[in-house]
Amino acid sequence: MRRELAYIPILWATDGDYVLVEDVEYSYKAAEKFGAYIKGDVHFVGANRLRAMIKEKQSRGFFDMVAVPWGWDKAIVYQLKSLGWPETHLPSEEFLDEVRKVSHRRTALSFLKKMGSSFTSHEVNNINDIVGYIQQYGDVVLKSPWSCSGRGIRFVNQDNCTPSLLRWIENVISQQGSLMVEPRYDKLRDFALEFEAVDGGVKYCGLSVFDTCYTVYTSSLIATEDRKMEVLEQYMTREQLEDLIRQCEDYLSEVLPQGYEGGIGIDMMIVKNGEGFLVHPCVEINFRRTMGHVALCFDARPFRPDRTMELGLCRNFELKVR
Repeated sequence: MRRELAYIPILWATDGDYVLVEDVEYSYKAAEKFGAYIKGDVHFVGANRLRAMIKEKQSRGFFDMVAVPWGWDKAIVYQLKSLGWPETHLPSEEFLDEVRKVSHRRTALSFLKKMGSSFTSHEVNNINDIVGYIQQYGDVVLKSPWSCSGRGIRFVNQDNCTPSLLRWIENVISQQGSLMVEPRYDKLRDFALEFEAVDGGVKYCGLSVFDTCYTVYTSSLIATEDRKMEVLEQYMTREQLEDLIRQCEDYLSEVLPQGYEGGIGIDMMIVKNGEGFLVHPCVEINFRRTMGHVALCFDARPFRPDRTMELGLCRNFELKVR
């Protein structure tokens, strides 16, 4: 995935930017199909070339490069340090700890409680409580506190609560301290609200209407904001969406780590409720760029009829617009 999708930042990079990739030749070839969306003179660089650029900058006594990763974590900082990136131009340990803290799934639970939502989640740290919730709800979703891309999620009921699953539960609790347990809802539609933190504030970027296969992202609708809202209007009103956006902006502004800049995505879903449906306002919060942000990079106006941005997972990882 790292090799085959590393070129994607070229979609939001601007004139004079460099995109760090594992395979420069492959990345140029893969990006060709998106040439119309590239903004200015953007180049791909490998680790050795970037290391040389950093050394040259430092030799001149003036380092003006800025790193803008998909999301900040200790692994990214370690990688940049190994290339010679000066520590004075990297996030502090305290900042990384704060980002990790708000990236815990309990942040979504906190938001649900603040909203007074009827949807719930439980943070547990022992198997007996988890078994109790399985008996209470029948079908549940188990989520490790820190995970992404559909990993760390299990759909469980009394019939498939096997010894191997119990070992997985014990392992997650041992490594991450707890596990999130939620009732399994009858989902009708995935969507998300995409934001960006800039200059200490939070701004709304746009709506993401996407599909998944089980827990894995597969595609996003590329359309105007009005068209995407039309897709959701069978479930909610524009006024409800605008109220959701305001609540999200307010909450994110409260919990935003000081100095954080970059993408934030809040996943939501429409679920069945008897003969009707409800909006689940916060399935998870991602303090990083998401595939929804990527889809927003495409100009929707020329697309008639609606198109989709798909992430192919057959033999390799391929991003395409159909």
